[in-house]
Amino acid sequence: MLTRSGLYVVELKHWQGVIEGSGTHWTRQLPNGRTFPEDNPYILANRKAKRLASLIKHYAPRNAQVPYVGAIVFLHARHEDRGRAPAGPRFRCSPRRTAG
Repeated sequence: MLTRSGLYVVELKHWQGVIEGSGTHWTRQLPNGRTFPEDNPYILANRKAKRLASLIKHYAPRNAQVPYVGAIVFLHARHEDRGRAPAGPRFRCSPRRTAG
């Protein structure tokens, strides 16, 4: 996605239910209660953004101004059951643990 502030690699995830996670791993709990472990999708999106930034810098003319390249993860889902409110993804993040 190209904006005035830069170029962003967007990782789209159509995930339903509750999503909990930390810096490296996420867990998806579907509305039916099943859980799935997932790698944090931001890590891959950020890796792609860094590679894209590297390619842009490599092929840009010398001393050219190159855009900022960043990463975004967009969670999108909508699940509706009759008699229930819409339930899109909800995210809970665990605090980072530091060695101490």
